Amino acid sequence: MLAIFTAVIFIIWGFAMAHWSIHMIALLTLLCIRIPVFNTKTVKITNS
Repeated sequence: MLAIFTAVIFIIWGFAMAHWSIHMIALLTLLCIRIPVFNTKTVKITNS
């Protein structure tokens, strides 16, 4: 019984780690590849 419980816990944690690893890799990829959509644009402000 303990072996089954431990296996279930390890499987759940394994899926959680894989899930968040994919998120971190995607975030680092977005930060490293400068996509033009995410570039800052200057906005002119006129006083009238």
